[in-house]
Amino acid sequence: MRDVHQNMGYCPQFDALNDLLTGREHLEFYARLRGVPEKEVTMVAEWGIQKLGLVKYSNKSAGTYSGGNKRKLSTAMALIGCPPVVFLDEPTTGMDPKARRFLWDCILSVIKEGRSVILTSHRFGDGYTVIVRVGGSPPALGPVEEFVHETFPGSVLKEKHHNTLQYQLPHSEGALASIFSQFTTHQQRLGVEDYSVSQTTLDQGV
Repeated sequence: MRDVHQNMGYCPQFDALNDLLTGREHLEFYARLRGVPEKEVTMVAEWGIQKLGLVKYSNKSAGTYSGGNKRKLSTAMALIGCPPVVFLDEPTTGMDPKARRFLWDCILSVIKEGRSVILTSHRFGDGYTVIVRVGGSPPALGPVEEFVHETFPGSVLKEKHHNTLQYQLPHSEGALASIFSQFTTHQQRLGVEDYSVSQTTLDQGV
């Protein structure tokens, strides 16, 4: 069982934090539980603080943290000691879009290091991915770009290839219905041959 604990990281859905301990003390405690040599505990805890963007809060008690920073600390505790397998249960609960994006980037970097991450989340992205294919030779992309920019504030052009545009649109109440309604109404005028809408995935949101 000790080997299991040392080789597995876990972030529960509800933060298991001690309000009286600082973020640094939490990470040092978990580093010791993972079997990190005592002389390396401080360095490993500092890695977690830097990795999750908790530098300004590391010496403050966890009870003073915002909901988003508590989730960051819980995630750092799961990653501390570089366990090969990490379980994350709703790691972005209560986070604003910017904080969620930061945490997704952090998780992706851990995956790219070769570690296995198993997570649950109601939403992997912060909106919708819209792919638009424009007809014509050459295809007139300008009117479509102007239309998307004016109709969907906050839209981001992610890719542009010949006659195809890929956008990331922000999530909002009624956004999905609005996307279909607007494109259906203006499809012929804009020369759009076809389009697709899907929820933004973790990779697409980067």
